[in-house]
Amino acid sequence: MSFVELNTVPCAGAPDTAAPIVCFAPAAANAQYWRFLVGELPHHRILAAEYPGRGRSMSLPFMTSRTELVGMLVDELRDILTPSEWADAVFVGHSVGVQIAFEMVLVSPARWLVLSARNNDITGRAPRAPDHLTSTQEELLSWVTHLGGIPDMVTRHPELARMVAKTLRADLALSASPCAPGVVQANAILMCGDSDPAATLEQMAGWKDRIRGTIMEVKLAGDHDAIRQDHEQWVRVLRHALEKDHR
Repeated sequence: MSFVELNTVPCAGAPDTAAPIVCFAPAAANAQYWRFLVGELPHHRILAAEYPGRGRSMSLPFMTSRTELVGMLVDELRDILTPSEWADAVFVGHSVGVQIAFEMVLVSPARWLVLSARNNDITGRAPRAPDHLTSTQEELLSWVTHLGGIPDMVTRHPELARMVAKTLRADLALSASPCAPGVVQANAILMCGDSDPAATLEQMAGWKDRIRGTIMEVKLAGDHDAIRQDHEQWVRVLRHALEKDHR
């Protein structure tokens, strides 16, 4: 299966209406990237996509077609969530994961869509990202280190550096084309860090044209990984929104 259940048994007292949280990680990350949400949203079932080639899916070949990946994830998630659970779910995407989350909700509407640190999807390729076909290993690692995605020490371990660069190259291929056309039926939170070198809220504004629902914008404190560095802020906004939904 491509989804890891990080919080399979929500804590005692969880309301029956607690929405599932479905998460899509950034480039080179695995499902455990979202582990921090377990403590922040203890009443919710948290499902994190595990892209092929890492984590529990390490034995599988990388996928470089986002259309194929989304199709696979849709089929598997439909085996996990009922139609009503899908409709009530929160789809969270960070960086490269934004495109995947968006296209999942294009397939079938959900209640909330949380998009983090991905500029308006016009050119497809992440702004200022190296080209997945022509960039060297050093260029790939330099880029992701600049974003704060990996510690400098990774680049000093040849085997680890090769593995990370190979994963990055595959994930940038996933992100190399714009999202499928269409608008989503969902409420949305758009957010990014105030010192993110790759995205700004102003540059994310184009997503609004493709969303039919209430839209909130949240400026986080931090860099490209602000979704974790300042997670208390956006989780608080999401929690409040979900509470309002069920009053």
